Amino acid sequence: PMLTQLVDYFKGVIHFDFGTSLRTGESASTMALRAFPATLQLAATTMLLAIIGAVVIGCWAAYRPNSLADRCSSMLSMTAASTPDFWFAITGVWLFAVLLGVLPTSGVESPLSWILPIATLMIRPLGVLTQVVRGAMVSALSAPYVRLARSKGASDFRVVTHHALRNAAAPALTVAGELAVGLIN
Repeated sequence: PMLTQLVDYFKGVIHFDFGTSLRTGESASTMALRAFPATLQLAATTMLLAIIGAVVIGCWAAYRPNSLADRCSSMLSMTAASTPDFWFAITGVWLFAVLLGVLPTSGVESPLSWILPIATLMIRPLGVLTQVVRGAMVSALSAPYVRLARSKGASDFRVVTHHALRNAAAPALTVAGELAVGLIN
């Protein structure tokens, strides 16, 4: 009966026994553990690139609020944050692998095979983090300690990187941690 199967399944899950693959007959737990290092590497690379991109774009947009650069980055980051990953993945494979033939559709043989998965996984975190960094930087750049640093003659680069970015990093890192967990999940 169905209830007995469900109870047996949950007993197995408690002992990390997720059953066997119908295709290979191998333990599902073993298969998942074998793929985990590649998943971790892909997630780490994705988050590193997303954080770097978001900090650069978010700081650039926040430095001149309501400018053309700010409006364009806001529009693009909102689009990136709301684009479904599966749509971006399908479109990327169709365009770059099938139509243009410049990237492989799958595999891990060459560095080119990492471009589509990283780009697909990076699009949403990049958009979300860009919005968070921009918002936190706009707030930080209008804070009294930033005005004081400017009045003491600190360069714009130093004001942005040493004063504003340090204080704007907390919300961005919080959101980055949550997004990173979502990538591994």
